[in-house]
Amino acid sequence: MTAFEILTRKHDYIQKNGEKPSEYEEDRIIEAMEEYAQQQVKNLNIPAVSNCPSELEPVLAKIEHINSLGKSSWYEVVYFDGHWRCYAGSNTFKDGEKVVKWRYCKDCC
Repeated sequence: MTAFEILTRKHDYIQKNGEKPSEYEEDRIIEAMEEYAQQQVKNLNIPAVSNCPSELEPVLAKIEHINSLGKSSWYEVVYFDGHWRCYAGSNTFKDGEKVVKWRYCKDCC
């Protein structure tokens, strides 16, 4: 049983019995939950892009996103200016999407 599970059970028990957890206990529970969340993010295993294109040069990118329905991927023309950006009319990169592969558009023809 993980520390997160132990502290969550303790928190649930305290609240069920009408007791208020001490500030120390609440802090430990919050820390355990944050550590657990960080570990879950690491387990998503979305590879990072190791190199970046020239700034403002359009690229065809394979984009991945993980949500409650699973992992989805698609291709889209985007650009890089220190951060990945989409063109007008697209909502890409507003909800945790990641570029996993890319190629300059001029090299695709």
